[in-house]
Amino acid sequence: MMPRLSVAGMTVLMVACASVPTVRLHSLLEPGTAFTVAAAAPSWELLTVTLPAQVDQPQWLVRGANGQPVVLEQERWVAPLGEEMRALLGQRIVAAALPITPQRWRIGVDVTRFDALWGRAAQLEATWTVQTLGGAATPVLRCRSSFEAAAAPDMTALAAAHRANVARLGDVLAAALKQGASASCSSVSS
Repeated sequence: MMPRLSVAGMTVLMVACASVPTVRLHSLLEPGTAFTVAAAAPSWELLTVTLPAQVDQPQWLVRGANGQPVVLEQERWVAPLGEEMRALLGQRIVAAALPITPQRWRIGVDVTRFDALWGRAAQLEATWTVQTLGGAATPVLRCRSSFEAAAAPDMTALAAAHRANVARLGDVLAAALKQGASASCSSVSS
C-alpha cells in the first residue's frame, strides 16, 4: 500500500525534482572519437599526465571576469582530465605516423597551468620530457610549452579551445619524436 502524500508534500516533491540542474559532460576528444587510445606504441610510451590539483577534478574550474576561480558544478569532464589529455596526446602522436626505429622513447607531461578565462581564452602550460628507454636515466629533452586559444563565452567553445591547446601540445611532442636525438626545444617549440 502506497502512502498518500498531502498536496503540500507533492508540491515540495515536484519543485525539488524540477529544480535538479542538468549535468553537461564534455570531452577533450573530438566527437565520435573512441575513448580508448593506446598510450604506447612500439617506439614510444606516454606516461600519466600530471595536473594541478585544482583542475584535476570532474567539475570545471574557470576564472570569472574578476579573475576569481569559480567551480561550475554542472559542467564536467566525461573522464578524469589527465586521462582525457593522455588520450588526445596519444592520438596526435599516432596521427603523426612516426617512423619505426629501434630507439624507444618515454614521454612525460606535467601540466602546470590549465586555465579557462571565461569568455576570453583557454590556456595550457606544460613541462614535458622525452627520455630514451633503456638508456641513460636523464631526459634527452626537457622543454616547456605554452598555448592559448580564444573561446567565446559558452561551454562548447571553451571545451574546443582546451581541445585545440592539448592537440597542439600533442603535435609538438610528435615533432620531438620525429626529430629523435637531434630534437631541441627550439626546433619543436609551440
